[in-house]
Amino acid sequence: MQPRITSVHALEGDVFDDYVAYLRQSSKFVEKVYQLEKAGGFDGAGSQESRDFTADRLAAGASMLRDMIYSAWLQSANPEPQRPNSGF
Repeated sequence: MQPRITSVHALEGDVFDDYVAYLRQSSKFVEKVYQLEKAGGFDGAGSQESRDFTADRLAAGASMLRDMIYSAWLQSANPEPQRPNSGF
């Protein structure tokens, strides 16, 4: 699976928007899961196609999670924005 993992990069802008984009992209593979399952691709040791598909999706998820953690770490060095005085 490791060769399938992308290079680390910081997420720019709103991390939540990047995560939603990742989920939308991932949802495009739902039909493929059903096709592989119907063809018996997940029975026993599975087919080569199902193993490749699974490794690709695991690598995509691991890459996204790593990039989110890396981005949070980078952003933790930024000063916290000043909040308006709420009177408390």
